[in-house]
Amino acid sequence: MRSTILGATLAAGLLLTPASAFAQTPKPKPLPFIVFDIRGASAGLGKDILTAQELSVLGVQLPGRGLALSAGVNTYPFRRRGFAVGLGAEGILSRAVAKDVVAANGTVIEIRREMSGISAVLSLNFGGRDGWSYLSGGIGPLRFTSTSSDIPHGTAPATTTLNAGGGARWFVRPRLAAGFDVRAYFTKPADATAGNAGRDRMNVFVIAIGITLR
Repeated sequence: MRSTILGATLAAGLLLTPASAFAQTPKPKPLPFIVFDIRGASAGLGKDILTAQELSVLGVQLPGRGLALSAGVNTYPFRRRGFAVGLGAEGILSRAVAKDVVAANGTVIEIRREMSGISAVLSLNFGGRDGWSYLSGGIGPLRFTSTSSDIPHGTAPATTTLNAGGGARWFVRPRLAAGFDVRAYFTKPADATAGNAGRDRMNVFVIAIGITLR
């Protein structure tokens, strides 16, 4: 009987020990109220066949990847330990250039592609004040311009565009963090204009690395 009681006591102790240790682990502090992001990025602008045809080149001749700069501000008005809902605004500017491209008529041209926009962002954040990950989605006006030296340089009309992605921030100093963001912009098809080539519907993927200030 004593051995049965002793065994039950030991088993209960083993079961309760991890739970007690977990309960004593301090919960992460809530996220800061506001942060500012500055990132360098790479944007996959794609090899749109429709755009290539209107610029009189092959799809493979288009500059498909461009350098980008993104920046944003995010606030976290709804904060709990380990979780927060964020609201913010983010902007992006990407540019890719291909020089000395031989067009279908034999002319040597330069092709320039630019994507720029700003969006309102809603995010779900998981973690604490000194480091957290997030999932976010946004919507806002976006311009996607493709021109060559053979046609007048214009600006594409802005279209309302959705984006979605996620990333993380790690504070390495009290007010400075390193972080990354991976995002897809779901661009809409567009007709050609006098100063801009048209394009098909496509997704533009952007990978960004940068810093965060709080």
